[in-house]
Amino acid sequence: MLPEAFRRTGRPVVLGHRGSPLERAENTLASFQAALAEGADGVELDVMRCASGELVVVHDPELTRLASRRLEVRKTSWSILRGLDVGGALDSRFAGARLSLLPEVLEALPESALVNVELKGQDSPWAVDLGLAGAAALALRGAPSPDRFLVSSFNPLLLLAFQRAGPEIATAFLFGDRGSGLRGAPLGRLLRVQSLNPSVSRCSARSLRHWKAQGYGICVWTVDEPAAAIALHESGVDCVITNRPKKIREAFK
Repeated sequence: MLPEAFRRTGRPVVLGHRGSPLERAENTLASFQAALAEGADGVELDVMRCASGELVVVHDPELTRLASRRLEVRKTSWSILRGLDVGGALDSRFAGARLSLLPEVLEALPESALVNVELKGQDSPWAVDLGLAGAAALALRGAPSPDRFLVSSFNPLLLLAFQRAGPEIATAFLFGDRGSGLRGAPLGRLLRVQSLNPSVSRCSARSLRHWKAQGYGICVWTVDEPAAAIALHESGVDCVITNRPKKIREAFK
């Protein structure tokens, strides 16, 4: 079951997907702050380790889309990454945006903000930086109110490693339309997660009933249409992750 902080009376929790990426450069402090200002209960963010070992808040393993640079985050030091403009290539309005480290983000966000931290694996489920799990657990355990965190991943090995390092912090199994047929509740049971985090395309009414009956929290991504958000609310989901925090919060009013 999800921590109490992720359960609301009367509506699902709303998390900004990488913050508010239509208003600010994704996965930046400005984006997270914008999501909260728009009424989100918290944010979803991505994290991986760079070559010098820091926990970088970034989604893409390679920075062509964000910075017009063919740099791999895992092979580049923080001293280089910290100086990159990761906004201008997305939208001229976002020029000058910078990457942040996970501890910096946790310190900047209010203690009331919920945070879904996605641990980013690699293309192969076996070639994975398991040290990422321990480093993330250390950062989250050192922050106030660890019950406001949910740690998710598509990679089962990362989730298992995180559970060993931070057993008091809730975990979630992420799944969508691609990848192994072993997904959803069967693997969730093996991993002993508190939540399933399916893509909205996987959320039939039957599947949602089945998952809820098994005691899982349900946190759905990426929900940008008010009608879909209302339907998920009526099906009993606990949380929606959205690129449009303001629109979805207004839909729940």
